[in-house]
Amino acid sequence: MAKETGECPCGSGHLFSDCCQPLLAGSKTATTAEALMRSRYSAFATRNVDYLLKTSAPELQASDERVQLEAYCASVKWLALHVLSSETHASTGNVEFAAFFERDGQLEQLHELSQFEKRDGQWIYTTGEFLPPLKFGRNDSCWCHSGKKLKKRHSQ
Repeated sequence: MAKETGECPCGSGHLFSDCCQPLLAGSKTATTAEALMRSRYSAFATRNVDYLLKTSAPELQASDERVQLEAYCASVKWLALHVLSSETHASTGNVEFAAFFERDGQLEQLHELSQFEKRDGQWIYTTGEFLPPLKFGRNDSCWCHSGKKLKKRHSQ
């Protein structure tokens, strides 16, 4: 299930074909930890389980990892990504982000500090620390990038 046209799911504001799609297709590789994290978000949004497995540290993967990822991707509709901070060094990096999604009709949030390593010239996801959900005030801009106030768009 690929999103061939339109804006990239990662929220960069670029076209999918110019942003994450080349990474998901394997014609380009991520040059930073943030680029990998954004492409992994796009992989979740487009249900590209092969890419998620390829960009995860092998030691993290359970024997039924593919089945778990397929079930998870099928149960979630990804809505928006906010990168809160990002740091890339020569062989390590971290990205703090909040991702918003819908599951079983409920709006949910994943707030994580992810760790990445560059191994054999490729960035991979190595671990993540779950953080408390971000809190929004009624007059804050909506998380969905609409430009409208939260109170006008969504309830929390």
